[in-house]
Amino acid sequence: MTRYFDDLDEAVVVDVETTGLSPETDRIISVSLLRVCFATLDRQTNSHRLEGDTLDTTVNPQRPIPADATRVHGVTNADVADAGPFAEAAQQIRDFIGTRPIVAHNAAFDKAFLSAEFKRAGVKTLHRNRSYCTMQRYQAMQDGRRKGSTLEEVAHYFGIPGRRSAVHQASEDVQITCAIAGMFYLIDQELADRAYDPEEWYDPEESSASPAPGVFSFPEEFSPVSSSLTPALVMVTGAREQQKVPSSDV
Repeated sequence: MTRYFDDLDEAVVVDVETTGLSPETDRIISVSLLRVCFATLDRQTNSHRLEGDTLDTTVNPQRPIPADATRVHGVTNADVADAGPFAEAAQQIRDFIGTRPIVAHNAAFDKAFLSAEFKRAGVKTLHRNRSYCTMQRYQAMQDGRRKGSTLEEVAHYFGIPGRRSAVHQASEDVQITCAIAGMFYLIDQELADRAYDPEEWYDPEESSASPAPGVFSFPEEFSPVSSSLTPALVMVTGAREQQKVPSSDV
């Protein structure tokens, strides 16, 4: 069942990179969390900024990273050789999320991996945390069609800058997911048009930029085009914490 975003308030946007696709046999390599309050978005009062805190963590999966997985996210065994296991960061990550809902693109994947890692570490799982899936919400808007609903494709639909790197990076993908979630929050709150029409926001005669719905604003360094050409997207400000869990082997 698709959950709409109109009742979304404070939540934690999540993205994980892993060694594979099975929460039971594979492990998390990196996790990025972005804690924001979507209720601060209000197109009527021109409030298009999300303020919040982030936590980016790199861990050692304690098993070889398959070449196929490295081709997806670019993380090699050497990159995590000096990092500690997920269990050493589990409680900090769980406390950062708390009882808040989680938001993700393909939320079932991220939630299952985090819960499996928490369970192995003896930490409370995310079983009771509500989840909002930007992928499912987009598919519902497209009459249930699954094709064309990757993170990059949904971002392009809304005129949101996609990945700057050739590989998936949790810290980058979580920002893109947050912007998409903000768009759905505005749509479901009826603060933005439910029937998205790029022509309303974009004049190809004046700009070569991608269509932008004009509801958010990213920092200019995040956007691949001038902020004057892309008045869309979401600016996330606040405390940012990045860590590679230190190895206990010294």
